[in-house]
Amino acid sequence: SPFTRGVRNAMNDFFRQIQDDITAAGRQSAEIHDMMRAMYTRFAKEHGLEPFNPPPFSVLKYQKEVERLERAYNTHFNTLWNMVSKAKFALMRRFFETIASRVKHVYVIANRDVEAWLKAVMSPLESQVREHHLQLRRRLDSIKRIHHASDELEERIAELELQETALREQRDGLDLQTGSIDAIVEQADALPLAANA
Repeated sequence: SPFTRGVRNAMNDFFRQIQDDITAAGRQSAEIHDMMRAMYTRFAKEHGLEPFNPPPFSVLKYQKEVERLERAYNTHFNTLWNMVSKAKFALMRRFFETIASRVKHVYVIANRDVEAWLKAVMSPLESQVREHHLQLRRRLDSIKRIHHASDELEERIAELELQETALREQRDGLDLQTGSIDAIVEQADALPLAANA
């Protein structure tokens, strides 16, 4: 901008846009926090686990840092003397070398902190899901073993029923033979004399 007012407006827009971005990020992190808290509550209720309340993410320190940088800009760059005494190009170059690079650093730190926060918020749920999955797998293995054992038990019962049937037939055959022998013994007069002797 060829005029001081244009430079000031551009820089004020710069800081306002940064504050808007940070405020929007704060709203999104609050939505994520609420959603994760609801998921934890629901998961805990459905599976009988202890509810976990994830920590919220605050953008306050980033807002304060940007406000501090804006105050530094207003103190060092946004003075009438600096605007008039220094060439606008040199002023802009100094601005971006100092303030804009610091703002970029704030974004990098905020991004790193958000990623760490997301991992901290997600890892307990992931652990609970893994543990629940492991328990379900163990239950499935137990059920498979029970089905396998019941199949073997049914086969063994069928074998025992066949053996029981065979033993009954043998017993019935023995009872017939015993009955025949008893009938002969009871009829001693009907036996030949050699058998009675």
